Amino acid sequence: MAAKKIQTVLLTAVFVAALLVSAFAVLDAPIYLPYSEGLVAAEPVGDGGLRITFGEEVTECDYTIYPDPEGGSFYYCDVQAWTSLWDRWLSDRSGKLSCMVSPSEPYPVKAVYVPNDGSETVCFYGDTDYEGSIVLPRLSLGYYLFLAAAALAGTAVAAYLSRLTVTPYEGGYKVRTEAKNIPQESLPADLRERAAALGGKSTHLPFGSWDEAEAYLGREIADNARLDQMTKGECGGIASGDTEAVSAPCVILLSAHKGLPDIIEVHASFRENLCHFSVEAVLIAKNPLLDGDKAIGFTNTLADLTGTETYVTPSGLETTIVTSQEDVFGMVYTNYEAQFILNDATFRVGTSVNERQASGEEALALLKEVLDAYE
Repeated sequence: MAAKKIQTVLLTAVFVAALLVSAFAVLDAPIYLPYSEGLVAAEPVGDGGLRITFGEEVTECDYTIYPDPEGGSFYYCDVQAWTSLWDRWLSDRSGKLSCMVSPSEPYPVKAVYVPNDGSETVCFYGDTDYEGSIVLPRLSLGYYLFLAAAALAGTAVAAYLSRLTVTPYEGGYKVRTEAKNIPQESLPADLRERAAALGGKSTHLPFGSWDEAEAYLGREIADNARLDQMTKGECGGIASGDTEAVSAPCVILLSAHKGLPDIIEVHASFRENLCHFSVEAVLIAKNPLLDGDKAIGFTNTLADLTGTETYVTPSGLETTIVTSQEDVFGMVYTNYEAQFILNDATFRVGTSVNERQASGEEALALLKEVLDAYE
């Protein structure tokens, strides 16, 4: 009799959990927005870059930038925008979303809006000599989500609450994070003066170490005793327009918008034996013209996604480790890249090895040692 009661309680709990997750899935399901005037706009930033801004009805966005498939000297940027019932009814977000688009080469960009509802795509920036195409809606299989609701409950809720998501995308993956934006007045006067001189461009600032970069910014981003034990590498900043090329153990890339600091990226490189580590911390400066915080995201379609792992460090820091592979001139490299948010900065810490350098298990174990050293 007692066993039957326990079984009944467990089945009831599973049923309730499935209902709750199904409800969450419905609330968080994307509602793609058809193109209309004022929904999305773009303006040039720096050499070949674009700032894309969205109307207030947009609560989520995504973009993919790629070279012209027919070999033209320009890039396409496919843009999607959507909202959800959750964002409409329950979210307290305010302000407009925006994102920065930077092609790997200084070529013109055609920005194309993809409605994702079966209607034609629309070119809203760049050469208007563009023939629209039709992209099939991606929600036709949405009802299958209910069948997997119970299994995905923990992952879905955790991903939503953390505001850092990693999802498969065109063979690779995409990452979106929402970290707290940094007030303009908290940034050093020298950096704000540089941004004022830049206007809408970017520049590289070289430093001898991560600690020196933190001292310049006047804030502790994150110390790591394990990385301090490694040999410092060199980070490079490629020359672009008025920006000179730099090489240093640590480099800050400052991007400005209308004379104000916008995106502040801190890059550093380390190595131990045959494993090379790249560390990137991204700070977003708050835009005084927006009420809410800006989100950032990026995609990697050059590497094939092979797996993700949620890894929690002894201090309780939750990270997502992305494993991918790519073929570079016939040599297969395995990439391990951890994504996490710490002290209002979005971090990417990764290493890449081939079978001649070190085993994947060794590289992954070393990455976890580095993650464990963050507090």
